Parts: sequence; C-alpha cells; structure tokens
Amino acid sequence: MWPRLAVWLGALLLVDDTWSGYYRGGAAALSLAVVLLVIGASTAGPLARVLAFRPLVALGSISYGVYLWHWPILLILRREGWSGAALDVAVVVATLGVSVVSLALIETPVRRGAWFSGWLPLTAGAGSIVLAGLLVVTLTRTTSPALAVTAEDAVAAATAAVAIDAGDLPAATEDLGGGEVIDDVGGGVVEPVDMPLTVVLVGDSSAWTLGGGPVSFGLDHGPFVSPFDPAEVTLLNLARKGYRLVPGATTDVGGERPRPEVDAENETWWRETIAAARPDVVVALFGPADLQSRQVSGARIAFGSPEFVEMMDTALAELFGEVAETVPVVLLTTPPLIGDEMPQPALAEFFRAVATDRAVLFNLQLGAFAESEPGVTVADFASALCPGGSGGDLLRGCLTDEDGASPRYDGVHFTPQGAALAAEILVPWLRAAAVGADLSPSS
Repeated sequence: MWPRLAVWLGALLLVDDTWSGYYRGGAAALSLAVVLLVIGASTAGPLARVLAFRPLVALGSISYGVYLWHWPILLILRREGWSGAALDVAVVVATLGVSVVSLALIETPVRRGAWFSGWLPLTAGAGSIVLAGLLVVTLTRTTSPALAVTAEDAVAAATAAVAIDAGDLPAATEDLGGGEVIDDVGGGVVEPVDMPLTVVLVGDSSAWTLGGGPVSFGLDHGPFVSPFDPAEVTLLNLARKGYRLVPGATTDVGGERPRPEVDAENETWWRETIAAARPDVVVALFGPADLQSRQVSGARIAFGSPEFVEMMDTALAELFGEVAETVPVVLLTTPPLIGDEMPQPALAEFFRAVATDRAVLFNLQLGAFAESEPGVTVADFASALCPGGSGGDLLRGCLTDEDGASPRYDGVHFTPQGAALAAEILVPWLRAAAVGADLSPSS
C-alpha cells in the first residue's frame, strides 16, 4: 500500500497534461492507483489512521467544491493581476472558503432534496449542474466590460474609419508629410490633428496578453482591454493563442505536437485585415512554440540548424513580405522565458534548461531577416523589458510593474499591469516606426 501511496504522491507533484504518456495509459494507471488506495484505506491500518486525520476528512467533505471552484477563482485572480506566491495562497484560501459555502448552500440542500421536494433525483442533479455552470460563466466573464472590445469589433471600427477618411478627403488638399495640410484655395496651412496611431498586433498567446487579452482555457479569445492610452494608440489585437510561426510539429515539450491548421487561416485573416484597416504600424511577438525543434515529413529539424533558419525565414517572408511594402512592420524580440514562474513542470524545465539561450538565437534571426527585408525592423523589446541585473525595480533581471510584481505572471504571459508597463515601452517605438525610423539595436 505504501509504495502505491508514494507513486500517487509523486504523480501528484510531477505529472500534468503536457506529459504525452498521460493520454496513453497514464491517466488510467493513476486512476487505478487511487482506487487501490481507497480500498486500502477502508481496512484498519496505518493508512486508514492517516486518512482519518480530521483536517483531511474535512477537506474530503468539500472536495467536489474544491474541484469545481478552484479554476474560475484562479482565472478571476489572474485577470486582476495576481501572480506568484500571492496568487497561490489567495487561490487556496478563496477556494476553501467558497467550497465551504457551496457545501452549505448548494450541495447539501440538493442531496437532501430541500430545493427539489417531490422532484426526481435526476432533475435535482441536472438543476444543480446548470446552476453551477451559470455561476462559473458569470464569475469568469472578462473584467472591465466597458473598456473591453473583441478583435472583430476593433477591426470593424478601424475599417469603417478608413472608409470615412477616404470619402471625406478634400480634393484641394495635399499632405506635406509632416502632418501639415496646405489649403490650395486659401493658401494657408491647416494645423495638424494629433490622431492616435492605428496598430495591428499579431503573434501567439504572449502577444495576445501583451495587447490586453486574458488567458483562459481553450482557444476562445473573447474581448481584450487595450493597455494603450486611446489618445495615443488604437489597438487591433489580432494575436491568437497557440499560433506558431515556424511550420511543422513541435518536439521538445509534451511529445510531438502538430501545428494547428487554423494557423494558416489566421495568417490569411491578418493579411486581409491589414489591407482593409490600413494601420500605421504592424507589430509581432512570438513565443515558446517557436523556440522548439520541428518534425517535418518524418525528419527532425533541430532548432537553430540551417534548415530551421531557412524555414523561419520563409515563414517570416510569407507573412510579412507583401505587408511590409505598404505598412511598417516591427518585430519585437522575445524576452527571456522564466521557468521559475511557469506552473507546468515540463515547460518550466524546458525554460530553465534552454529557452533563454534559444530566445537569444531566435532574436538574432529576427534581426537577420529584418536586415534583408525592406519595411521590416526589429525593436529590442527583450532588453527593454529584461535589462538584467538587480535592483528595486527589477525581478529576475526584468522590470516590475507598478505594484513591484512580475509583469508576466507565469514568465511568459502578461498581466494587465504588465501589459500597461510594456505599452509605455512600445509607444515611442511605434511612433518612430510609423515615420519610417529603423528601430534595430545596431542602428
């Protein structure tokens, strides 16, 4: 019995859904181990005495509530900017408290039939599930709905503005390039209007959160809240979670994972949207998936190899080549990925082992591509966000937000406060790029 307990505890600490073996018999094996533990605990012995410890018994009585409520509570606190150890403690405390209330007000009345006197048990169970579902959906809705906007709404507003501008341009005016407009009729100069920049943001989940998008379960994006001052930047956050720039199946974390087919559809959507919205700048940020080696047609292509570099250059050219002929494109260097903050063990280990060095190589390749592609420049976002060293405004070599916390709650994705910090860094670059300035570190 004790070996089975040790195996179960080890799995509890080490196994998560990034382990491919979990889906190939691992889940069934762990479930069997739990069944054997329950059987063992039902007979007199040391294990039964341990599990009879009153705090464990009390935890068992609210275990369903803990299972149900921990996830929405985690999402709510993350969206409010909680991170690190404070987030962990808050989730545990809040989950236990809500689960106790849930037991008293929902679970116990349902089990005893207090809410459904005379109803069939099946109806009572269905009603409780619907009630719990409604509560979860309500509690996990995006915060600040008055400021939030979906990508579709943002695109519609931008394209409508383009149409209005095109229809209202006076025939007798001429743009002088500096924001001034000369009036051919009166001969005077009209004062320029300080309009916000229209910026399209593309990339993966790192970019999505950089643009004020919440990280949630699944690929549903929902609305985002732009971290930029609306007087300075009108943001179209088109980034998509799970996007991979480089084609092929990733191989370094969680086994072989093919590139989602929707990535190609998203790229087409990006190009069409950019053509319709006519933004002032296009910004791109790529993250962890593009730091992994690839499996293509049965052959492994190692990250950093000449074959990998060629695939990356081809992907960048296909995505941004034609776009950069009409709109400045800014590629943001990928900041160091901090494994100590990543909750998934496999990703955390990958980050600690190689991801920082790989980010440096990836960023060098971004720079090499920009040098060969007119209209594309690189902004060293990595160095600006994580200059290295230590100090009162630094945490693990990276800047901290206004509360002194890490701007990326898991070492990859930005908190709302972190996105606001990043926006302050980005605005001068966006304005410079809009007038054709080269932002490359060597310039």
